[in-house]
Amino acid sequence: DFDRAMQRLGREALGADRVAALTASGGHGTRLDYPHPKGMYPISPVLGKSLFQLFAEQIAATRRRYGCALPWLIMTSPANDGEVRAFFEQNEFFGLDSESVHFFVQEVNPILDEAGRLLLADRGELLVGPDGHGGVFAALERSGLTQMLRQGGRDLISYFQVDNPLMGVADPRFIGHHLHRGADFSSKVIAKRSPDERLGLSVMKGGVPAVVEYSDVPEEVAAARLPTGRLRLRYGSIASHVLDVPFAERVARRQEGLPWHIAAKTYEVLDE
Repeated sequence: DFDRAMQRLGREALGADRVAALTASGGHGTRLDYPHPKGMYPISPVLGKSLFQLFAEQIAATRRRYGCALPWLIMTSPANDGEVRAFFEQNEFFGLDSESVHFFVQEVNPILDEAGRLLLADRGELLVGPDGHGGVFAALERSGLTQMLRQGGRDLISYFQVDNPLMGVADPRFIGHHLHRGADFSSKVIAKRSPDERLGLSVMKGGVPAVVEYSDVPEEVAAARLPTGRLRLRYGSIASHVLDVPFAERVARRQEGLPWHIAAKTYEVLDE
């Protein structure tokens, strides 16, 4: 059937070594009350395997299954890059060839208060934070990784966030659908069960597919339902994407065109 055909198409792409896996891992485990990078969090219930180890095991299994190299690209931030690299070294890259794991660092931006004022982390030091998911394009280009992928004949990136242990590192069915549609960028979504779930909403905005942050949607709009009882804004983004390498390069070269989004977070600041 059609679904099996899509899975077969994705498997062929993996077998042809066209795919790289990319993990966005620029944050710390603050919300988990964990003072280290999120990927180091011991998530498995019995053995206490870290998120990084779970993904490394998936990477290894995918390589064996499809006979592919599947490079692993890991985006860190200036705040956690050293600790992440040291963690991989200490754990001997979880059995992976260290040359197949590529770290790259996203940029940072100044953090502002609600009045738009710059803040200090310490005396003479501006408070800064990672530049968000959209920073991946410029960071890939700046690191030379898009060029490396292109030269290796890899034109597809399977992107996912480090804090989702259920995420597949390279879903062949998803990759197949992406290829079948001839898309530049594809997103996987799930159906929301209630309007207050904290997921970005997949919508059509001005006739163009877009993700709107849940915090930007009025409560009454988020709660609106169709006559069938389903939520009108039903589909939530889980930050799982497949994108073409040429598309990533094009976006990086016009980085100033990406929209900004306000994210309200809590930080410790110097207040004297």
